[in-house]
Amino acid sequence: MTNKIEQAKAASDKIADAFITTKEILGTCFVNGHGILADPSLTRQDLAQAKAAILEALAIYDATDWPRSDELDDADR
Repeated sequence: MTNKIEQAKAASDKIADAFITTKEILGTCFVNGHGILADPSLTRQDLAQAKAAILEALAIYDATDWPRSDELDDADR
């Protein structure tokens, strides 16, 4: 496997982890009987954590030299 493909796989693993983390963080949002956030400060904290995970994933994505289809095909041969 080429170095470029190995780096893209490592980046993919990190991005997938951040994706899963974000889904877990945003899995619930509780409201009270009035339809108002039950714990606004906790909700804000969850949103900030999710944003940080997304920004980290986007930075990894943008910094990765993704292999082209032909490069992947060549590696399979």
